[in-house]
Amino acid sequence: MPGRLSGASDVLGVVSKPAASVVSQRRRVTMAGMLCRYAMNREAA
Repeated sequence: MPGRLSGASDVLGVVSKPAASVVSQRRRVTMAGMLCRYAMNREAA
């Protein structure tokens, strides 16, 4: 049982690392989009 648990945690670690990078990438994209929108609003005003 301990061996199976460690194997499952290894799989979870492998799966969660790319997911975390995708989330951080998406957060960066949304931040950049908000900054662009903010700059465009300032220019339009």
